[in-house]
Order: sequence, then C-alpha cells, then structure tokens
Amino acid sequence: MKNNNYLLDNFLVMDSDVEKMLANKNFDFPFEISLSFDKLIGHIKTIAGSEDGIKKTFARSILDEIEKAPEICGVIKDFSYIKKYESLVDNMMMFIFPNAFREMQTYAACTPFMDEIVY
Repeated sequence: MKNNNYLLDNFLVMDSDVEKMLANKNFDFPFEISLSFDKLIGHIKTIAGSEDGIKKTFARSILDEIEKAPEICGVIKDFSYIKKYESLVDNMMMFIFPNAFREMQTYAACTPFMDEIVY
C-alpha cells in the first residue's frame, strides 16, 4: 500500500531556508532565549506539602537548597548557572526524569530551535 502522507515525508527530509539559517553558526537567533524552573519549583513545593513522607522529605531538602541559590529562581538568561548549580538542578530534574530511567533511557532538555542542551 502506498503511503500518501506527504506532510510526514516532507518533514523527515526538510530542507528549508530556516533549517539552513539555524545550522549557520554565524546566524543570530532573532529571539531572546531564557529558562525558568518556576513550574518545576512549584511542583516540588506541592510535593513538599503532600502526605508522602519520603517524597516530602526529599522535596523539602531541595527547597532548602533552592533558598541558598536565588539565581536558579525566576527567569535565567545566563545558562552558566545550570553548571554552577549542577547538583541542585540534577536533584530537581529527578522529579521529571527519575533515576531509574537514567541507565535505560536517553533524554534531554534543550532550547527550542537550537542545538543547545540545557540538561
């Protein structure tokens, strides 16, 4: 049976001007790139107020570390803070990417439209 999904075929072999511009390392991306852990921190706060003893204790310990690292809160424009607080970010990301998956799955958090891996 012939596949008539032209959209999918074109997507897989996309060769557009936008792709070429983004591949050009001298290209200045026209939008400001920033990062925020606010939603994740909110989720951690919710867990810290839950009844689950182990998760609650872990979440509270992370919140204690976040209080010592105000640069990790709000809008982050300097991605070097991720490296500076690598251990804290690693612990925060356990609520998204559990440790049990780390040796079996490949995952990453990256900036949209760019090849920069944030985590």
